[in-house]
Amino acid sequence: MCATGALAGERALPSSVVELARGGQRAKLTSNVVVGVDRSPVSMTALHKGAEIAALLGSGLRVVHAVDLSDYPVDPDGDDWEEQARSSLESERSAVSEALATYPGAWSFIVVRADPAVALAAASRRFEALMVVVGAHPGRWHRLGHMGGHSVAQRLVERCPCPVLVVGCPKPG
Repeated sequence: MCATGALAGERALPSSVVELARGGQRAKLTSNVVVGVDRSPVSMTALHKGAEIAALLGSGLRVVHAVDLSDYPVDPDGDDWEEQARSSLESERSAVSEALATYPGAWSFIVVRADPAVALAAASRRFEALMVVVGAHPGRWHRLGHMGGHSVAQRLVERCPCPVLVVGCPKPG
């Protein structure tokens, strides 16, 4: 079993892990699927696909959210800036919880401050993941590769010790 503690390359947040299982009972997970989430629709598609695969395999589900600027309000000088940031993360956790309401196994929601690809690769090692599932927008790999940047999915494939499933969303129309 992996040691407890912060994921490599990330700073743990207080109360960052919420363990849930059917009937409110904690369960020991023998295998895991890690899913990266953010606020995008393709991320929720990846969450559903990851949950489907984990359920078929009888695995636990580790849902990882790497905090970025979109988790914070625009005005850092606002009196309620920290409260808005907490509210944003709570909203993300609630969306994940709602999406997994019928998931039959144990799952956890993990919030970290780290580069998403680094955080997901670290989570895959820490939880001995069978795979990592992430979302990618259609055409992003090709476009970003030529602009000098790389998508989270692309960088994750380069550093992850287990298979990476990249889930896309169909283009509208």
